[in-house]
Amino acid sequence: MNGLISNIQRFSIHDGPGIRTTVFFKGCNLNCFWCHNPECLRSKIELQFFFNKCIFCMKCIDICPNGVHSLENGERILNREKCTGCGQCIEVCPPKALNLSGELISIEELLKRIDRDSPFYLMGGGVTFSGGEPFIQKNYLKKMLFLCKQKGYHTAVESALNVSWKSIEEISCLVDLFIIDIKTIDRLVHKSAVGEVNDTILENIKKLSYMGNEIWIRIPIIPSINDKVEDIVSIAEFIKKLKNVTKVELIPFHKLAINKYDSLGRNYKASELAVPSTDLINILNDKLKAIIEC
Repeated sequence: MNGLISNIQRFSIHDGPGIRTTVFFKGCNLNCFWCHNPECLRSKIELQFFFNKCIFCMKCIDICPNGVHSLENGERILNREKCTGCGQCIEVCPPKALNLSGELISIEELLKRIDRDSPFYLMGGGVTFSGGEPFIQKNYLKKMLFLCKQKGYHTAVESALNVSWKSIEEISCLVDLFIIDIKTIDRLVHKSAVGEVNDTILENIKKLSYMGNEIWIRIPIIPSINDKVEDIVSIAEFIKKLKNVTKVELIPFHKLAINKYDSLGRNYKASELAVPSTDLINILNDKLKAIIEC
């Protein structure tokens, strides 16, 4: 069995307790217009081109068997629809301006890569499966979780939980920590922001909180979506009723992913948004804590 993996990030300290290996699954069933990991959104291998690195050596044009690369009137053209993901252009690109986002990795191979940092897992770290949405590749995820638990590794799954409850229930005994995003409580705002209402997500979070798994909740602060005090109040009041939530944090919107969108040939729909100020984040954080901790 192969899984479609976007990236394997070693020595991660933000995706669970301790030093971790974070495995980013490719493919998502939501469409957050501000997504900080656009390379994880589509369930296919994609060609990335970082124009600022290109030295116009034309080696990619010479070697590509499908005519993906061309030069027209001095302009560098990329026809992504012709790309089959063979990777030949990447191998000959001197400045590494080209990259394939996505790799099919067998369960055995992924476990080997994870095992490289096993000493860190056994000293309080672990393995986190993120994305994208890991549940899109549920069978692969379940097998990897099982193998990690066999080795005694702490396991975490980062998900929006926009999936069937049955899927969550099937793997819950293999997961030590769930890391869950909550964007908004308002179902219509949620639909306008990510393409789906949040009924399933909120119901799944409620059910999961009674399963005994540790839960961390992250709230991405997105201007025009949830950056008002009343937005945070509604989320905090929802969280306060949950069990087994040990950490809640605000994640301010940033524009660090803009180069990723460019490299994938996509429009960054959040480009006009302003980055939330530190003062605003502090105000929202104080309100969040006041409600949850009272």
